Parts: sequence; C-alpha cells; structure tokens
Amino acid sequence: MVRIVPIIALTAALFVSPASAQNQTRDEAPRALRQLQDPRNAEALGTIAEALARTLMSVEVGPLVDAVRKIDPNSDLANVDRDATLGEVAHVDARDAARLGDNAQAAGTMLAGMSRQLEVMLPMFEAMARDMGAQWERDWDQARRNSRRR
Repeated sequence: MVRIVPIIALTAALFVSPASAQNQTRDEAPRALRQLQDPRNAEALGTIAEALARTLMSVEVGPLVDAVRKIDPNSDLANVDRDATLGEVAHVDARDAARLGDNAQAAGTMLAGMSRQLEVMLPMFEAMARDMGAQWERDWDQARRNSRRR
C-alpha cells in the first residue's frame, strides 16, 4: 500500500497546479470551498483513488523490464516476468486499492470540515493581506527614502 501512495500523489499533482490556483478570482475561492464541503465529492474522491490504484497496479511491466534488461542485465528488475503487473512487482495486496479509496474518502471528508473553517476565516485573511500590503508599501517607501540619503 505504501508503495502506491507516491504514484497516486504524483498523478493527482498533475491535475492540481499552482497556475490553476493563481487564475482563481476572489469569488471562485468560496465556491471552491463549498464544493469541497459536498459529501458527494469526498465519495467521488475515494472512488477515483481506488479506480486509479487498481488501474495503475494492473499495468504490465513488460516494456519496463525490456528497458532494464538493455541498461543493466544484472539488475533484479531484469529478472522480473514480462507479463507481471506493477502490483505484482510491488507486492501490493488487492485490498490495498480499496483501503486507499477509503482513506481518500476520509481525507475528503476531513477536508470538507477544514474548508468550512477556512471559509469562516477567509474575510480575516483578506483583511490581514490588505494590512500586510499596506505595511509593505510603507516599509518599501521608507527603505527607498533611506537609500537615497546615502
């Protein structure tokens, strides 16, 4: 199970990018938080994670084994059966995908609770950001004035 978590995390990272987060408008953040709070989304997350894990673990490793044999014929991976699946090579139990799905659903449920709290705090964060921006401008102006005096 532990071996498939990085694969799932890497795949999920492909779908969530800083660029997409930066393009959100001010109104989209609360809407995104509300979407996180929908229990159907937590369930969908669990279903998708389980399906993704099952799919990845069913991938045959033949082409990878061929490449390893060319690069390092003495490697342990060079001796792996070409018809083996990634799950067999990684010694993943068939129940691991279901557990991963359950954990992803639980994480989605937990995220829903956290997003409700974040939604309540959002106006405070916005006010803090405005205050920090104003302070930055004052400090920047003072630093420029001080540097001209030298």
